[in-house]
This record gives sequence, C-alpha cells and structure tokens, in this order.
Amino acid sequence: MPTDAIPDRIAGLVADREARSTTRRSSLMREMTNAMNKHGQDFHVVPPFTAEEATPAAVEQWAMAEKQRLDGHELVQYEEQCRNAATEMTSALEYDYDPSADAIGLQAAQALGRDPSTVFKTLVIALDSGELICAIVPSDRQLDLKAIAAGAGAKKAELADPRKAERATGYVVGGISPLGQRKRLRTFVDAAGSALDEIVVNGGRRGLQLMLRSADLVRITSAAVLPVTR
Repeated sequence: MPTDAIPDRIAGLVADREARSTTRRSSLMREMTNAMNKHGQDFHVVPPFTAEEATPAAVEQWAMAEKQRLDGHELVQYEEQCRNAATEMTSALEYDYDPSADAIGLQAAQALGRDPSTVFKTLVIALDSGELICAIVPSDRQLDLKAIAAGAGAKKAELADPRKAERATGYVVGGISPLGQRKRLRTFVDAAGSALDEIVVNGGRRGLQLMLRSADLVRITSAAVLPVTR
C-alpha cells in the first residue's frame, strides 16, 4: 500500500467500523426487543502510529487486528449487555406512532391505553457546560429546566438540538431510549418514577415502548433520582 494512501485507508476503516457497529446494534436490538445497555462502553478505532510513522505492512497488520478485536470483543460485549438488560424487561409494547402528535409521550400512552403518569418520555438536555444528559420524566408532566440544571451541577439547561441528540444517542427523535445509547449519557429519573413498581420507556424506535421495573431502570442506567418536573 502506498504511504500516501494510508490516511484514506484509516478513514475507510473508521467508516467500516461505524457501518458494522450500526448494523450489529440494529440486529441485536431487534433480537432483544431493543433492551440494551452498553454500560458506558465506547469503542474507537485509533491507530497506534501517525501517518508519517506508518508503513504499509504495519497498517495492514493493525487493520486486521482491529477487525478481529471489533468482531470478537465488541460483539460479545454488545450481546452480553443486551442479554443483561433484556432480563430486566417485563414486556415490549408496540403501537402506531403518530409523527404529527404534539406530545409523543402522551400519544404513546393513549395508543397503549395506559395512564400517562406511567409512560415516561426520554429527553436529551444540553447543559451550559456543553454536556448532554438524559432526563426520564412522566409524559403528563413538564421538565423543570432549573431543577435538572441544579441536579446536574450546572447553571442552565435547555432541550438539546434534535440532531445533536440523535448523534449522541444513535436514535431518531421519537425513538430515543435511555437504554443502549451510542454514547452513554448521564441520566436522571424524575422522583415520580420511584413511587411506581413498573414504568414504560421508549424502546429505541418509533412505535416501541418497554415496560420494566423502575428500580431496574435506575440501576441499569446508573441514574440519579430527583424531582425534576412540574
């Protein structure tokens, strides 16, 4: 391989990893009914050398080792984490998602015939520090931005830009789940959830909700439980 082709080779490997990771995540989420928890694992393909230091042989050797590591170790991690999260799920609930609904959570609760106070929406919040966090709140209540900012140790908070929320979580708006996020966000569950034995949260795609024990959700997401609604 010509030395000047190394940057393109590295970029291709990164793109390949992203494509394989996305395909693998989608397959596993379907198999486990979207109940996945990555436990904060984040995998990056970074070569152990600069383009100037690399030789064609070194790049080829590294590329093969990376593919084996990703196909072996990372896949095993995904599968194990899916199984762990799936054991906590009590049921998967499908419904007809309405993209025109003013309130996605309320529409889901109505379509499922459930009390809105038991169907929680997953919101991605941007802090003034630039950090994105996740808030899980009842669909019939409003997030208190001052309360979530204080709970997260920030001065200000606002709803994140939808595109940034999608990039960070790996999900599309309307299907953002607190489980299996591409980048595990610091998570806060409204205190109203602690009074319920089971709650319903988004399952990672539009039209799918998961029911699980509230204590299990807090444990799986390592969430802080705080009063963050009004």
